Amino acid sequence: MSKRIALWMTVLSCLAAVTAFAADSAPGALNVLRDISSNVQDGAVVVGVTGTYPIIDYTYYDYDPETFVVDMADVDVTQLPKTLDVNKGGVGIVKVEPISQGKGRSLAKLEIHKPYLAKCLVSTEGARLMVRIISAGTPPQAEPQSAPMAAPQDPAPVPQSNQKAEAEPA
Repeated sequence: MSKRIALWMTVLSCLAAVTAFAADSAPGALNVLRDISSNVQDGAVVVGVTGTYPIIDYTYYDYDPETFVVDMADVDVTQLPKTLDVNKGGVGIVKVEPISQGKGRSLAKLEIHKPYLAKCLVSTEGARLMVRIISAGTPPQAEPQSAPMAAPQDPAPVPQSNQKAEAEPA
């Protein structure tokens, strides 16, 4: 009987250790978002969110013509401000808020209030997720121009004749 008790004690110890390890590792598995910023590049507003490591699990959609939303899974947004006032290129406020948390997963929302029907492009670069907001009225980036051409020189003088022009008969 002591072998059975020893076996059960071993099984229970292993289960307790696995449960404790899972509980300790779950919060550390979340990608902690550390920075949110905005700037203007080539006439478009770029909103960026930086995590501890790359943000790879996200979806995005137009909520309505003036709101663009990026849902990010397995992130912790507690270190970010709840709002960022952009006030550039027609972009007003950017909101960051947790949506749900449970079963070891966390879902957060990045909500961008943008100009009506502005185009949004989402990309990642390293640990940074970026949303580029291009307003409908933003002209495309111009091609770089070459050096200005030299001004034309004065035209050569036209030789004048001493003859009078004859008038045509009416």
